[in-house]
Amino acid sequence: MKKNIITLLVLLVAFASNAQEDQVQTKEKEKVTFGITAGFSNMALQYDKGQVSKNGFFAGANVDFSLTKKWHIQPSLLYVKGDRSSFLKIPVMLKYYVAKSLNVQAGPQVTFALDHTRDNAAGLDVGAGLGYDIGKRFFIEGRYSYELTDRTYTTNTLKYNNFTVGIGYKF
Repeated sequence: MKKNIITLLVLLVAFASNAQEDQVQTKEKEKVTFGITAGFSNMALQYDKGQVSKNGFFAGANVDFSLTKKWHIQPSLLYVKGDRSSFLKIPVMLKYYVAKSLNVQAGPQVTFALDHTRDNAAGLDVGAGLGYDIGKRFFIEGRYSYELTDRTYTTNTLKYNNFTVGIGYKF
């Protein structure tokens, strides 16, 4: 499991580094930007008998690929810590700028449970959110991710849904 996570990290960094070298930067806006982000996280553990909500934090890095002036793709690598659980999340958001600084986001997310668990360690989510660029370097984002994967091997249901609000900085 740790080898898979390390391999994904190396591939993401290599892809982003290679893409940055290949892109030609325009005077208006850079084609590829790197960033860091952190903020508040609320994880909702949804199971057969109800739901339990836990607050925590997240932190991570992202790469923003500008496809056109309005369309961007933003893969991220996020560490999310809840009350007793921690996850590595890899969202790939398609961003559309509805205004100069305001964007809507949607896309898939792969989630890995980092704690010792007898349930499924990997999950697939679908996420959506809003982002707002504050000047050229800072941004805020709010996202909700809904887990499609059932984390248990039994007949019970176990899903981790997540709401995050954070601030970031682009390099």
